[in-house]
Amino acid sequence: MRTRDGSGCVPFVSPSVGFHSIRDSVTLYLLFKFGRKEKMKKLLLVSALVVLAVCLSAKATIILDDFETNDSLGYWQLKCTTANVAVYGSEAGLAGTVGGTRNAMFNANNISSSLYIGDGWADLSNGSSKYSLTELTYNAGGAGLDLDLTSGTKFSVNTWMDHLGYQKTSVLRITLNDSLNTAVVSKIWTTYLSVGDYANYDFLFSDFISNNPSLDLSSIDSIKLYMETDMSGDYAMVASFTTDAIPEPATIAILSLGGLLLRRKK
Repeated sequence: MRTRDGSGCVPFVSPSVGFHSIRDSVTLYLLFKFGRKEKMKKLLLVSALVVLAVCLSAKATIILDDFETNDSLGYWQLKCTTANVAVYGSEAGLAGTVGGTRNAMFNANNISSSLYIGDGWADLSNGSSKYSLTELTYNAGGAGLDLDLTSGTKFSVNTWMDHLGYQKTSVLRITLNDSLNTAVVSKIWTTYLSVGDYANYDFLFSDFISNNPSLDLSSIDSIKLYMETDMSGDYAMVASFTTDAIPEPATIAILSLGGLLLRRKK
């Protein structure tokens, strides 16, 4: 069975502020404020919440597209009906897709080629085609994402090889747009060693800034994921598209929950 790798919460150590120094500072402050004996439960609860918030902020992964579908068939398809003529489609109301909408374009030089999305995969079925281009756009249905990526460092694209009839390199590409500026980063999608191999490709935010220093990572309106290849066959699938950027409200919500629990105990 094909499964997508998850990432757990592991201890976070920063070059400037270590995990243990944060924990110890919080503990000393609370000991001073509440006293050792009477408020020990309160101290432990708040300490645990702070540590949890730091850990989640540092290590959690946000899924930009889980490649699920609302289609009653269990998959969503774009099929090439005319060689070298692009076909377009869109699906809205997607809980596991950033902005709730996925816009897709698929182009191939053979009418037997298709793009399938569903069950956690974007399946590029090239048939006997020698070329195909897939473009997935995330822009909240045209309204703009207004996505803040400044707390993260990268996008990650996880891929899986299903067929090795024609072993050639391909291209993965991500484009970011902040409504005024655009930056592009590409990766060579290399030949796999065997069927069933996974490969993960990281797109560093710093590379987008190097490409275009004017890009505003705090207000990204659209993200485009491109997959371009000249391989034939049902050859590969994108298994996940994620980022490590964490919205600040997630941390605030954890600490707010702790405050509510403490208030109820009074």
